[in-house]
Amino acid sequence: MARRKFPTMTVMAILAAGLAAWAVFVEIPRAKKEASPDKVPLLSGLVARDVSRIEALGQDKWSMVRETNGQWRFASPQPWRVDQAAVQAMLDEAMTFEAVQTLKKKEPRLDEYGLAAPRSVLILTGKDRRWHLSFGDENRTSLDQQRQQQPSSLTYLVLDGAGPVHLVETFRANLLARPAAHFRYKKIFEPDIPTMNTIEMRYKGTVTTLERINEVWHVVVDGVKKPADMQKVLGVVGELYEISIDDFVSDQAEAASYGIRPEGDYLRLVDKKGTHTLWFGREERGKVYCATAPAGEIWSVLPAKHEKLNKKPFEFLPVAATNSNAAAPQPR
Repeated sequence: MARRKFPTMTVMAILAAGLAAWAVFVEIPRAKKEASPDKVPLLSGLVARDVSRIEALGQDKWSMVRETNGQWRFASPQPWRVDQAAVQAMLDEAMTFEAVQTLKKKEPRLDEYGLAAPRSVLILTGKDRRWHLSFGDENRTSLDQQRQQQPSSLTYLVLDGAGPVHLVETFRANLLARPAAHFRYKKIFEPDIPTMNTIEMRYKGTVTTLERINEVWHVVVDGVKKPADMQKVLGVVGELYEISIDDFVSDQAEAASYGIRPEGDYLRLVDKKGTHTLWFGREERGKVYCATAPAGEIWSVLPAKHEKLNKKPFEFLPVAATNSNAAAPQPR
């Protein structure tokens, strides 16, 4: 009897091994691919250095052009300065932009996806090609939810105003659909450090003045100029050189209406290019208003940046040297 069962058991073992191999090498990879399809690049052929014009439509309309020297400038709505690094980062993101899923409807109704009147549109123009991206509604029903994992937010998108409809990761869509303010140059001062000779700050009535005399920095204490600790001066120079705005409030307004007045807090830097003064106004909703002129652009900074002015003159004095000549204790 044992000899008769042996072939049957062998055949069953071979079949089991074959089924296991089929599952490992065919069914499991297929299931994984169906659950998480390969991402599809959307802007094939896009090369960042070849893009010559960028346009945004929708609620926030603006356009930029690349000049012959490679620098970007705003063409509309106003000739604002451009943060070149921010534009390059957006273009780098566009080069790897991809769809996580493409809907199968050949002629989709765009209004069902918020694409008949998209919330934003981005148009990139290259040497001989144009990419037109329309961003619609969000759809949180993702493949992750089907697998009962943490859901990810997806956004509907079409290219060139027509189907098919793609689903892209919302956070990546937001990296492309940026408002104009994101690309505006935010640095307030660009002082010439080698020729800077005065730093003056007023914070809640306390004025701190640093002056460079014969290449030596001094601090004014009780009306007297005293040599300052160089490391402490360099520390504040680094902080103030990097100061930048956090938000644009208005392109044309009266500074006084935001509490920005000559008798208020200010930061003043003097170098060979002239005197640069940033005046601060009232704090409101977690931001402090500021401006460099009585009328014109109004900005805001976080309170922490405003508080960088909270310096006292004595803080820049060198630490008192210990008395090295003190008598040493006598041996017993």
